[in-house]
Amino acid sequence: MAAIVTVCLQSSTATLGLVIGLGAAGSVDLPLGVAVVAGANVGIVITLLIVGWNQVASRRLAVAMLIAKLIVAGIVVANISHIIPLLRRLPGNIDQHVAYAHTGFNVAVAVLFLPLVTPLHRLAEWLVPGPPPSATPIFGPRYIHTGRADSVPLALDQSARELMHVAEIARGMLGDLWRALKENDARLAEAVSERDDQVDLLDAEIKQFLTSLISLGEDPSNAQEQMRQLRYLNELETIGDIIDKNLTELVVKKAKLDVHFSAEGWQDLDDMYGRVYEDMLIAETAFTTGERMYAQQLLRHKEKVNQLEREMRDRHFARLNAGLAESFETSAIHLDVLTHLKRINSCVTQVAYAILDNPPGREGRSHNEASL
Repeated sequence: MAAIVTVCLQSSTATLGLVIGLGAAGSVDLPLGVAVVAGANVGIVITLLIVGWNQVASRRLAVAMLIAKLIVAGIVVANISHIIPLLRRLPGNIDQHVAYAHTGFNVAVAVLFLPLVTPLHRLAEWLVPGPPPSATPIFGPRYIHTGRADSVPLALDQSARELMHVAEIARGMLGDLWRALKENDARLAEAVSERDDQVDLLDAEIKQFLTSLISLGEDPSNAQEQMRQLRYLNELETIGDIIDKNLTELVVKKAKLDVHFSAEGWQDLDDMYGRVYEDMLIAETAFTTGERMYAQQLLRHKEKVNQLEREMRDRHFARLNAGLAESFETSAIHLDVLTHLKRINSCVTQVAYAILDNPPGREGRSHNEASL
């Protein structure tokens, strides 16, 4: 009964202080004091369980401690007739014997269960299972936030970093889409298509963030940087749409028909893809650094890609005239893929105009420059 009352009190320190005081006054005998010690140690763990209930780790810790202390408390209660004589041999009065009992109780818990920590941990995990794993982590911006910006240059640096996040997603979409085209993997193509939702989400978040900066200052260089970012963002969103709505459809169509490009046709397409992918990387560097040489390189590449696309079409028509069966089967897909890769490259090279339209030395600032 005393143990039950002590559990209700839920505080081992307060309970033991009360019992020690009563023992010193002669109101509590030693057997009752030892029973109270056992109950107090169990009670404090119940308090821990209640306080930490909302956290799985805290709940598991409390359950493990409760198991250990309940076992030791059971041993103490079952052997109390042997424990009392041992305590009475120790120096001091009943209040000191109660304190010895409390110390001995916790030493017993440590001695008995330290070697059993691993199985006790596994038992607690079994008794308190964790929450089911989340199906998909929530996707959102990494670098921008909806709170009011303290500094426009700092805010523009954050949005520029977020733009690089979008560029990375778009480039990854194109890379995985190309693998799906090569392997006739419709499932992969559809998975790539779903990532356009991420591009659209970030597009909306960044636009809202950038337009919210209008009221924070009229510095021409900040306004110029804001427009530069909005233009690049618009091109990245268009690239995501081309991959989602056009190229994905072609990959799925090719996979359903189970057709393959001719060796020469695939070599042409793969060459075009490589050039477009390279220009995406150059555009990211040009946007980040604002260097005119990268902008000029992009425009040179644009002319080369346009010329190459015309040459590849002519080679494709030559293969059709030669009666190559594979070219007939994939002709429409082949030509459409060329068209959409050229469109993506045109979007990519728009970064160059924003840099070259500015006088030398006034290009969009890099991440490091914006944060200075």
